[in-house]
Amino acid sequence: LALTDDIPARIFDDWNYSSVGQHSLGAPIAEAQHAPIAQKISEAYIGVLKIGRTIAAAKMDDREPILQNLRTRLGQSLPTQEMVNDISDAEDAPTVAEWVEIFTTPIDVNLDREVVWPVERELVY
Repeated sequence: LALTDDIPARIFDDWNYSSVGQHSLGAPIAEAQHAPIAQKISEAYIGVLKIGRTIAAAKMDDREPILQNLRTRLGQSLPTQEMVNDISDAEDAPTVAEWVEIFTTPIDVNLDREVVWPVERELVY
């Protein structure tokens, strides 16, 4: 999954929520089951970002009706129940704890200069 922290314009500029019951829209189940897990996660994530962009573009007074009728207005962007089940049941999908560890642990990258011999002298000003 990607983070949207480095995007200049916020996609979700306000805290909103809506409760949506189970639904099945979009790709048939047979096609969805054969798609790679990365594609399923990407489709779900992009759908949620589209919903955020639509809500953020609406006037403040128009946001509540959009949230009340989320399934009818933006149902194609909502992840289906089958997609959520497939993602959560996937063996290669990280758990929440693993995901948090991945994105909070500092990156440990070996730089080229760390594996070159002899060691280059530090630049002296």
